[in-house]
Amino acid sequence: MSKHQLLCIGDATLDVFLSIQQASAVCEIDTERCVLILSYADKIPVDRLDFAVGGNATNTAVGTTKLGIRTGLVTQVGEDDSGGRIVDRLKEAGVDVSQVQIVPGGKSHYSVIINFAGERTILSYRYPQEYLLPPLSPAEWVYLTSTGRNFPEIYAKVSDFVKKTGGRLA
Repeated sequence: MSKHQLLCIGDATLDVFLSIQQASAVCEIDTERCVLILSYADKIPVDRLDFAVGGNATNTAVGTTKLGIRTGLVTQVGEDDSGGRIVDRLKEAGVDVSQVQIVPGGKSHYSVIINFAGERTILSYRYPQEYLLPPLSPAEWVYLTSTGRNFPEIYAKVSDFVKKTGGRLA
């Protein structure tokens, strides 16, 4: 494999975007605090439904690949439907997924984003997992972002990798 121009390391999610009209936004006078109000125990129609991969590392990997940068992604997904969808979407985008790990019996991170009146509210599910770092492939740049609760260990290993290989860390 040729050296990556960019290797992104961090969490991946499957995001579902729900665009709705039947809600209210209530804001307090003279503050920026607003709340989204949905009718309790009601069925709210969704005007539009979209799925996408998400997470800082994943979004960066997809975006830079679209710009023509040879990009790989190091992440973990669960052995579930969401994990399969994440990997499929990354492959479709042209991201190198050879270092994406599928956790046997694990679940993938998932977010529901409610779009209303030009703003978004995010409901986020994060599966409690220990992030495992595989042997990393060479890269000119490494983009390191959220990797779960054992991030200090991961950050130290990535820092050592960058020093050893002469790459740059973002």
